[in-house]
This record gives sequence, C-alpha cells and structure tokens, in this order.
Amino acid sequence: SRLVELDMSMTWIECIKSDTFSGLDNLQKLFLYSGRVKRVEPNSFSSMTHLKYLYIDYNQISLIQNGTFCGLESLRDLMLSTNSFQSLSTDVFSGLKNLNILKLDSINLHSLNEIHTFRGLFKLTSLDLSSNSLTAIKNRTFVDLNTLLELNLQLNKLTILESNAFEGLNCLQS
Repeated sequence: SRLVELDMSMTWIECIKSDTFSGLDNLQKLFLYSGRVKRVEPNSFSSMTHLKYLYIDYNQISLIQNGTFCGLESLRDLMLSTNSFQSLSTDVFSGLKNLNILKLDSINLHSLNEIHTFRGLFKLTSLDLSSNSLTAIKNRTFVDLNTLLELNLQLNKLTILESNAFEGLNCLQS
C-alpha cells in the first residue's frame, strides 16, 4: 500500500488485534488518539517497519504487553499519554532503537521496573512521566538514557530517590 498516514482517532475501537495493520508497509504516521481503545495485542504493529509516529494517547489502555511494539525499529515518537496503566511490563519498549520522544504522562503509573523499563532506548531525547503516581525513582532507572535532554517528573508523589537514580542522564538540559 502507498498509504503513509492513517488517522483513526475518536473511534469506538476497543481492541487492536495482532496484525491489524498488515499490508500497510509504507505507513509512517498512525493516529489512534481520543478513542475507546482498551487493549493492544502483541504484534499489532509488526508489519509497519516504516512507522515513525504512533499516537495512541487519550484512550483506556490498562496494559501494554511485551511484543506490542515489535518491528517498529523506525519509530521516533510514541505517545501513550492519558491512559490507565499502573505499571509497564519489563522491556516493553525494547527494539525501539530510534525512539526520540516517549510520552507517558497522566497514565496512572505507580512504579517503574528499574533499568528494565527504558533499556535500549539509546536515542531517546524526551521522556514525559509527569502527572502520575510515582512514589520512588529506583537505582539506575534511566541508565541507558544518555542522550536524554528532557525529563519531566512533575506532579508525581515522589518521596524516595535511591542512590544513582539518575545515573546515565549526562545530557539533561535546564
């Protein structure tokens, strides 16, 4: 298919099934925001090797499993804001080696799995974790994010910052 942009925002779709978008090999932008999506199955986007922008924010997703973003090596921006997560699976973002921007604000996130949550996101420049329910930043949580320029942690319930919590954040800008 020659389609490069698909906007399916504000729809009533509740589940994105595996290989839903197969055949859309040239798609670069996919908009699924402000809908009723509750579940995204693993491999839902696996055939979209040229996808650069995925907006799946303002939905009702409570869980993203490992393998959900499999095959998205070209992805640059991933917007998951304003969903209903409480935690993120270990290595859920693995394979997103070209990701620059990750928005995880307002998703009801309570905890992060130390170094495993953001492992392998070597090109990430912006991470938004604001407006969640995080109470602690654990040791080496951001260790792989040595290109990160912006980290937003405002409006959380942080009371514990473990030693080396911000190890690896050598490029943060004020």
